[in-house]
Amino acid sequence: MKRRLPSVLAPVAALILLPALGPRAAAAQEKFQDQTSVVVVEVPVQVVKDGKPVGGLTAENFEVWDGKVRRPITSFEVVDLAAPAAPGARPPRVPTAARRNFLLLFDLAFSDQRSLERAEGAARDLLAGGLHPQDLVGVAFYSAARGLAMPVGFTSDRRQVERVLDALAVLVRRDVAAAERQRKLAADSRGHDPLGLAAADFPALVHSLGSLAGIEESLAEEALYWLSNRTAPHALDLLANAVNHMAIITNPLVTESKRGKLAAMTEDLALLAHLLRDVEGRKALVFFSAGFTDEMMLGQIYDRSVSSVAQIGSLYGNSRTLNDLNAMLEEFRRSGWVIHSVESVGAGGGRIGTESLFYMAEETGGTLFGNSNDLGEAMERMLAASSQTYLLSFPADDVPADGAFRKLRVELKGAPRGARVVHRAGWHAPTPPAQRQGVERRFAAADLVVAGEERAEIPVAVLATPFEGTEERGYVPVVVEIGGAALAAETTAEGAALELYAYAFDGEGRVQDFFAQQLRLDPERTAAAGAAGVRFVGDLRLPPGEHELRLLVRGGASGRTTLDVIALDVPSPRRVAKRLLPPFFVAGDDPVLTVREAGADAAGTGYPFRLGEQPFVPEADPELAAGEEVRLFVAGYHLATGDLRVSGRVLAADGQPVAGGVLTGVGRVTAGDGLDRVLATFRPEGLAPGDYRLQVTLVEAKGAAVSATAPFRVAGPS
Repeated sequence: MKRRLPSVLAPVAALILLPALGPRAAAAQEKFQDQTSVVVVEVPVQVVKDGKPVGGLTAENFEVWDGKVRRPITSFEVVDLAAPAAPGARPPRVPTAARRNFLLLFDLAFSDQRSLERAEGAARDLLAGGLHPQDLVGVAFYSAARGLAMPVGFTSDRRQVERVLDALAVLVRRDVAAAERQRKLAADSRGHDPLGLAAADFPALVHSLGSLAGIEESLAEEALYWLSNRTAPHALDLLANAVNHMAIITNPLVTESKRGKLAAMTEDLALLAHLLRDVEGRKALVFFSAGFTDEMMLGQIYDRSVSSVAQIGSLYGNSRTLNDLNAMLEEFRRSGWVIHSVESVGAGGGRIGTESLFYMAEETGGTLFGNSNDLGEAMERMLAASSQTYLLSFPADDVPADGAFRKLRVELKGAPRGARVVHRAGWHAPTPPAQRQGVERRFAAADLVVAGEERAEIPVAVLATPFEGTEERGYVPVVVEIGGAALAAETTAEGAALELYAYAFDGEGRVQDFFAQQLRLDPERTAAAGAAGVRFVGDLRLPPGEHELRLLVRGGASGRTTLDVIALDVPSPRRVAKRLLPPFFVAGDDPVLTVREAGADAAGTGYPFRLGEQPFVPEADPELAAGEEVRLFVAGYHLATGDLRVSGRVLAADGQPVAGGVLTGVGRVTAGDGLDRVLATFRPEGLAPGDYRLQVTLVEAKGAAVSATAPFRVAGPS
């Protein structure tokens, strides 16, 4: 029953299907054997005794071995997720290498309806338990017919996970309350999120999960229609028919080739482990399943007292299915993943797969959550045991960039008697971007966005300014500029390629809005951009309050990345206070190529940047020539009617005023959107080349004044 998955990461309605790995060409890897890079390896380590973390250790208590080489520990950090935060303060950001990643994997191939009901409840117990706010959670499903799919990737936004669980509840429990809850929470959706940080809209999600589980689409679609219109009785009848159909599809007792199904599953899960090997931090796969029969795995019943592969092989001989399973588990170990098995059959359910689930957990250092009446309490103990991490770092110079696996060993010195050290089995040398699959690249991009740690490998300038909107959502235009030199570095014979991902997170780690754009410029458009580069404009709609914009730009040719993190304070229209936005520099007739976000409302009434009726895009990184005159667009809220006096001064980089520069007011334009617009001109007369800030002040007729500043640069002689 071998079957391969699609060769690209592609959305199927609301789901992301994971592709087949395919053969890895040895010749292609040898190409990078002689390339080296300086690498700093971070090793998250737990020390536990009697199921509880051991604290108070220092770097002197650890030795790190990279293969047969003892490495010096050059950095040491203790991360305690259970430590209380200071009153009124946000908890400190957890280092990327120490954060916890949980992937909730639901097995549709070896579970029936009752098992899935219990699995959904257990997943909710985990979410409601001791998760740290900065823990990341992803959701995946495995189906014998469709393989692996991920409705949502690793995200700090718990709402996205709950949306998936509600979709599962609608399908397996006919949960009207879940459908109604999601109907009320429905927000405008941009559709498919390529990085999987935001799940798709609820109807698409229900359709997709139904298709994955084998539910007839017509039944699921009609049931969802009736649920959304709150005519519950008819919907429940339809869903009952749909779930009965699903129970036949997923029931392990009526499948034809159970062992073939298991072989396909182990192959696909090994692929999953490989694709997720570069996810940074501690990684736990929470596998919700009824388990598969021990006869399928071994041909006979597995004895739990036999815990090693060698012992099993000597007892039962060479089983191909067992070998496949062990190869899968080895891939998880090498990728740093621990499997926690959650037996979802429950009391009186037969428990035909208990030993197989125990084996998967035991061989990766995880835990079996078996026939417990309180899975939530058991999972809380597991979370508590992993709450403290010692983060050890060591340099690994002259490591070939070949993606090879390198074994790790961490030894304790002077620790309490009975203490046990837990760490990943090893690490993988860097893999050149050209050797990474599309799926791996997308996981890597999502990892960077969620981590929120700035980097600057591509010169990028960003302008993001919140404007007032409705009480529900403000408007944030985002302008991204990439210079000609950076564009040239990403140009091949086919043209230039860049990837842009922008996500706005609120204070609780929830994704409030996003946009994603693949910039593919053919050779003609690339040549048109030339040395000037490209300017991209998109927008975000965000509720009033504080947010964090994380903008990732990645080169299609080089794989280099830049991540900018920008604080945004979206104003509420209820907060009636005079406010002036930073002055915007109007781009002249420059040769920069402007690209607008697909579907953006750049010409609509909500777009604030207009000169009369003509929309324009402001410069994100204004550079002025000596003596050049540029137009300024100054905007403010709740200013008094009547005349406005415009003045300005130039500030040095240290904030001190400097002589030079001429600002002239042109006129005031008041639109019906409550935004006052003032047009002005500015000349950088008398300013030496360098970086400055322009402070603009508007003075009302009665003397009240508001000010705002924006950076600019005066270019040197060409």
